[in-house]
Amino acid sequence: MPPKRRYDGGVIREPVHKARPPELRVPLLLNPGKGCATFQRFNGDPLNPGEAWSEEGPLTFPHADTWVAEGYLPSTVAYCRWFWHVLEPEPGRIDFDMVEGALVAAKARGQSLQVRLMPFGSLHQPQLPAWYQAKHPPTMAKTDPPGGRSHLEPDHDSPEYFDAWGRVIAEFGRRFDGHPDLESVDLAFLGPWGEGAGDAKRETVDRFVDLYVQSHPKTLLLANTDGYQFECGAARGCGWRCDCFGDLRGRKEAAGKPYLAWNHTYEFYPQAVAAALAADVWRTRPITFETCATPLGWRNKWYAGIEDLEFMLAQGLKFHASVFMPKSSPIPAEYLDPLAVFCDAMGYRFVLRQARWQGAVERGGTMDLELWIENTGTAPVYRDYRLAFRIESAGAEAVVPVEGEARGWLPGDAIIERTVSVPRGLPAGAARLSAGLVRPGEAVPAVRFANAGTDADGWLPLGEVRVA
Repeated sequence: MPPKRRYDGGVIREPVHKARPPELRVPLLLNPGKGCATFQRFNGDPLNPGEAWSEEGPLTFPHADTWVAEGYLPSTVAYCRWFWHVLEPEPGRIDFDMVEGALVAAKARGQSLQVRLMPFGSLHQPQLPAWYQAKHPPTMAKTDPPGGRSHLEPDHDSPEYFDAWGRVIAEFGRRFDGHPDLESVDLAFLGPWGEGAGDAKRETVDRFVDLYVQSHPKTLLLANTDGYQFECGAARGCGWRCDCFGDLRGRKEAAGKPYLAWNHTYEFYPQAVAAALAADVWRTRPITFETCATPLGWRNKWYAGIEDLEFMLAQGLKFHASVFMPKSSPIPAEYLDPLAVFCDAMGYRFVLRQARWQGAVERGGTMDLELWIENTGTAPVYRDYRLAFRIESAGAEAVVPVEGEARGWLPGDAIIERTVSVPRGLPAGAARLSAGLVRPGEAVPAVRFANAGTDADGWLPLGEVRVA
């Protein structure tokens, strides 16, 4: 019988062992940086009442008695945003205590934190800080359509605005860039909530985006889909987020006619992504969705039936999203299962289809391995995780990391062929071999394979190897 050959021309030395662990078939598999997100709160916190929510981020972080709020999905991501007037109550006195508190709360609830710092809001929401308005009086602006919500708007192109708001951006980057529990930061500087619906020269947008990029070389950045900032952010290596996912306004009123009403789903998002040349951003940077209104609002106001929900979820997977944020509002009972399947499918989902390894090794020697891992999700993982193997023998264990990152595993197949060192200190005899995905420098899995039989600690058992 010919030797078992690796695709690179090498040979896995006999005897060869093989495993094909079954795929996990029941959603929802929780993994870092993907799936459902909480908003202005954390796992287990009470939900917003009805269809309401608040744009003002948390300043205190009370204990939660439950892990997942009833009527919501479990989450590994929390998303919080705060207005300028609480971040800098006096000129030059920048206060990030609430961000520190949110990072601690998120970690305690098994989440990482997405952040947006906002210069001002819309009608009946916090405006520019009073001290800034006193020095640089804003003007009254109106959002589209005419007669829409009014707000006070600064001169976005003025050097005073760039210096003042830019100071907050730069200081945040100095304090938090690369923080292990900080998932991403939104670009926010133009218009209400910083989302881009305001007047500014392209040079101003370029300058602000460059400041974000320079201030956050390690942390993932997200550009909102509004205006030139989307194009500019995508060109500079940012991911993107849409803030009106699920918008099907006019659907119920159509009464069987074509969907003629303007809404983001038909009239904006596909066109904006194409115009910004952002269709392939997902390959290296994350895509996140915030619901337009809430899922309860979808059902009550816009959706004619479950087929509308199914259509929207298919659109979300098409865009290769990794995070879905339904504003910590109650999810209709009939939507919970479809949204769990949606959140399980979005982002990365690594199934270990087959492992082959050298069945007999020597202490201090090497072991050949070959893995077929299929990413059945819609996107890669965007933070640094490494494949590792655990060898357990007679009460002792060794974790052997494998060179190379998981960030390159796009949807589809990854074939990993490696020769790893076998530690000298392992006792001789039969040993148990397991696979896992760890953070660099750590020895405990942080990402779980989508395989049944994974241990509680995140290691996926493969089989036996004999150590001599």
